[in-house]
Amino acid sequence: MDSLKEYTIPLRSLYPGLHVYKWTLDANFFKNFELSLVHEGQFNVDMQLDKQEELSIILIQIQGKYPSICDRCLAEIEIPIDQSHQLYIKNGIENSEDPDLIYLPMETNELKMADILYDYVCLSLPLSQVIDCENLKDPPCNMDVLGRIQNEEGLQSDTSVWDALKNINKN
Repeated sequence: MDSLKEYTIPLRSLYPGLHVYKWTLDANFFKNFELSLVHEGQFNVDMQLDKQEELSIILIQIQGKYPSICDRCLAEIEIPIDQSHQLYIKNGIENSEDPDLIYLPMETNELKMADILYDYVCLSLPLSQVIDCENLKDPPCNMDVLGRIQNEEGLQSDTSVWDALKNINKN
């Protein structure tokens, strides 16, 4: 995990005030996480750390895209991501049930951001792997698959095999 050292912040040695960090997360970053949901793609991370005595506030902006297969037509697409997250770092050893609050023991000098950034990227992934291809000039859609789906939808009749069960309680 030495390759993730650049994502470590020397939190205790920083002066109070605003600190800005910029990182690019790519395939080299994601290969450090076993069974990663993202293998490729590129994400730009802009982070602002407002260091204070007892409480530090971190604002994270993640923008980028990753390759995927469209759930609708099975074409290769790129899913865009643009998410903001806020995180609080507080001195102490308590356990927090709030996922946006991290307690950092006084003897800990560094804040390792790699796992946090990975988690935020994964939380930013949409459940459905589709894009708004209707508004694209040259959509990557597989028209053959979309045509077959539309034909299948047109073949379905209004009478269903389940219609007979609707009258079962009328006896």
